[in-house]
Amino acid sequence: AQAFEVIADNMRDWNADPTRIAFFLTKLVFCLFAEDIGLLPRIRNTPTGIFTDVIRQSRGKPAVFKRHLHNLFNEMNRGGEFFGEDIKYFNGTLFNVVTVEDLSLEAIDALADAAKLNWEAIEPSIFGTLFERSLDPAKRAQLGAHYTSRDDILLIVEPVLMQPLRYEWDTVQLEAAPVRERLDQAQTGRGRVNATNELLALRERILKRIRETTVLDPACGSGNFLYVALQELMELEKTVIEDKLWSGLQMPTPAVHPRQLYGIEIAPIAHALASIVVWIGYIQWRINNGYGRAFSEPILEKLQGNIVCKDAILPPSVPPMNQGDGAHPMPAAQSNPPQSPQSIGGKLTPAPDVGRGDSVSRPQRETVDWPAVDVIVGNPPFLGNRKMRPELGDQYVDRLVTHFNSEFGDLTPDLVCYWHQKSLNHLVAGKVRRVGLLATNSIRGGTNRHVLRNIVEQANIFNAWSDRHWILDGAAVRVSMICFDGGNEDDVRLDGIPASSIFSDLTADVDITGAMILAENSDLSFQGVIKRGPFDIDEAEALSWIEIDAKNANVLRPIANGIDITRRPRRMWIIDFGVNASFDEAKLYTLPFEYVEKNVMPMRQQTKQAASRDLWWLHWNSRPAMRAALKGSSRFVITPRVSKYRLFIWMEKNVLPDSATVAIAREDDYFFGVLHSRLHEVWSLRMGTWLGKGNDPRYTPTTTFETFPFPWPPGDEDTAHPAHARISAAAAQLHRERDAWLNPPDESRRGDLPGRPPPAALKDRTLTNLYNALAVFRGRDSIKTKPAAADFAPRLDQLHRELDEAVCDAYGWGYAVLEDEEEILRRLLALNLARAG
Repeated sequence: AQAFEVIADNMRDWNADPTRIAFFLTKLVFCLFAEDIGLLPRIRNTPTGIFTDVIRQSRGKPAVFKRHLHNLFNEMNRGGEFFGEDIKYFNGTLFNVVTVEDLSLEAIDALADAAKLNWEAIEPSIFGTLFERSLDPAKRAQLGAHYTSRDDILLIVEPVLMQPLRYEWDTVQLEAAPVRERLDQAQTGRGRVNATNELLALRERILKRIRETTVLDPACGSGNFLYVALQELMELEKTVIEDKLWSGLQMPTPAVHPRQLYGIEIAPIAHALASIVVWIGYIQWRINNGYGRAFSEPILEKLQGNIVCKDAILPPSVPPMNQGDGAHPMPAAQSNPPQSPQSIGGKLTPAPDVGRGDSVSRPQRETVDWPAVDVIVGNPPFLGNRKMRPELGDQYVDRLVTHFNSEFGDLTPDLVCYWHQKSLNHLVAGKVRRVGLLATNSIRGGTNRHVLRNIVEQANIFNAWSDRHWILDGAAVRVSMICFDGGNEDDVRLDGIPASSIFSDLTADVDITGAMILAENSDLSFQGVIKRGPFDIDEAEALSWIEIDAKNANVLRPIANGIDITRRPRRMWIIDFGVNASFDEAKLYTLPFEYVEKNVMPMRQQTKQAASRDLWWLHWNSRPAMRAALKGSSRFVITPRVSKYRLFIWMEKNVLPDSATVAIAREDDYFFGVLHSRLHEVWSLRMGTWLGKGNDPRYTPTTTFETFPFPWPPGDEDTAHPAHARISAAAAQLHRERDAWLNPPDESRRGDLPGRPPPAALKDRTLTNLYNALAVFRGRDSIKTKPAAADFAPRLDQLHRELDEAVCDAYGWGYAVLEDEEEILRRLLALNLARAG
């Protein structure tokens, strides 16, 4: 990696674009590998390979290096003689362009150091990381961050690709065993011939199946999934060939080949790498498994149309690029190339400028037709729907919505969902048998769940991992893995455990994805205001502005975000000109207006949305419906949208909820108590969405709150019912004792003052620390807890149990249901559907 950094930096110095750099480095990598694996000859009577000899002879002479390497590339392109040695015919496409780039003395020295290493056993799947590090200096601290381990890839490749082949191999072994026994016991020539022919036919049947199985990765990046798939197919073929069932029979030659693999990748750098990763993996495996170093020529057979460079989910909106003869996988130069959706999420980003007049041909990216194959596997790009327009542009996203309107309507799920949907369409059309794809674990909920619902309705999820650790851009994320087919697979597993079926939220047993929005719950829960700009100020500054001009109190108020709930209050305020204040009305408040004009307006002027630019003094979404619902209330319930635990607290009426919170327009203890119950917690964790990064659940006003069936429809509670009073009393007691723990009177009097950190004794008194201790007390976690929180945990457990039992009374359910999550969900779902009619 260090050597390639030097070479890439050298080429960047004379303005070579990343695509050009990548293609040159690809050829260098293959020469280093080919030399050490024995495909390029060694110089006679020396241990030095011919590529290393070129570097050695021209070290200190860049012009000589360029001439010699050009001649070597030329002979690798067509086969011939170089330095008195026979050079094999390599070209499949890699050496069609024999241009050698200008390198400095330092770069040639770096290449000489790299050549001293042994490249024979290089792991091809690290190439994507290696090249990204070389081509993007910002990524150099993350070497290895994008590496996807073989074990992770096998979680998809094994059930989707290999499992049915292993089933067939098991069947063939069962059929072949008695035939083999007949052969060994045959007393006549006819008997031996018949048994031999039967065995050969059985062997040919399974080998033909393995050799004709085709694999597509429609977002192949640098080819890791294809590489692992090829390795697994070759391993199974070898197992079949070497089985003792065929002992004494003529041994066939392995024939699994890269031509069985197909890939689509829009980023030209990654596309080039995918081809070389597959070929190096293929060559390595054959040599390492004793099948010799003799390869038919060209060694890098041209695989026309197998791994292509194009957008996998949308046809181009502009005339197709000049196709040329397809000899080199580099796109035409574009004046303003769009961001590549497949370059998101750890994929390499394209840089389409050719640079320095290199004469190359270019592929045409004209369709999004996927080849008919046996299986689809891969890791499509992760990009949340909120980031799609900034990253991909409005035009691309609008076309995406239109193109998939029949599947998603006007919804815009995360980008990864479009690969899942197109794979489903391919399956329904009979063009693929099985599919296995990755996604962030947020695919299980919200808008994203529509694609899984489509899959469940039209196909069958037979294997899934609902929530697994993953690394993306050096950060830990949580992913889901979804494998589906047309309903033929009977071995259904969720998170490695057998299940009867898997639902669209990637759970088993109770399928609550059919829960309906309940009209009775409408106009009660709201996401807080979305500011789109630094409207926040600290409390001390806000109070000073009010002291200077009392009318500023009309547009200054405290604000609460998720941290204010889960940790200590930050004591921040916000400038809030309301829902529709005019420019002239806002300008009446001099200090707040000047602050917004200085700090918010410049940022807003950069946005694409006209309303955001023109009304820069107002919050981007001021939530008028929420304000109307909260008006006149003495207090309201608030909860973090994203939190490890589902926590609710009371908030004073003058506080403005931030977008990181959900406000609930109720001020009664009964409602607060039901929200804090075990029943609502279980429902919200199953119905809510999950963030891609981290592992914290998200609470949503729609799918979580508006689907939850309260004991009585909101606004129609039976206040005379004993359970109503019991819930109210238990909720009030929980609030009092918990608040007293959070804010001990003696410590609070010492001055948890504006602009100052809380007293040391209060710093650790947070809801997160408290509920961490509760989880440990209940045996659900083993993390380290704060002593004060651990001391209070037994009492907190008792308070919650009293509340949970009171809520069960309101539903008319026995307390045993509290120990059975699936039964809780089953009953709540039945109530939801009954209420929805």
